[in-house]
Amino acid sequence: AALAALVVVAAAGPAPAQESRPPIEDVVRSGSELSFTVLAPEGSEYAAGDLEIAVNELDPQDVRARAQQVPRGAVLVIDTSRSMDEPLSPGEQAPIAAAKVAAAQFLSSLKPHDVMALVNFDGEAESLSGFSGDREALLEEVVGLKSGPGGTALYEGVMEAVDLVESRDAAQRNIVLLSDG
Repeated sequence: AALAALVVVAAAGPAPAQESRPPIEDVVRSGSELSFTVLAPEGSEYAAGDLEIAVNELDPQDVRARAQQVPRGAVLVIDTSRSMDEPLSPGEQAPIAAAKVAAAQFLSSLKPHDVMALVNFDGEAESLSGFSGDREALLEEVVGLKSGPGGTALYEGVMEAVDLVESRDAAQRNIVLLSDG
């Protein structure tokens, strides 16, 4: 997951005089490997040493090493506003029920060493759990979610998640948001 984020390729050292970065095409991800084609302007020549590659502003070797050392983790941010109790179409389940199912499936997909944190928001945001690998406790929090009476403090929920991920290694700062709007 770490290598799929942002890839930046820039000319390093004395490359052809150009302000912009060469375009990237044919990006293919296979497992933790990422391949792509750098399109150099006609008439320019690049050697492998002329290019600098960064993933989320990190050297790719650092990303790979960090991703192997740091358990995968995410903050799951769940909307529990009043609108989550109202089915979007007649006969459908309420979005809160769908969010609980999605959260449970997400939890079950984690590997044993992975961790997750939970935040919910309605009229205000609340951190329900810091990063934890305790699947049962996390699932209990998810199952116990109920829609609140208030509005939707989406931005506060996201900022609560940002506060949590700031403690994580840069290679593992993930936020998953479940909302109906």
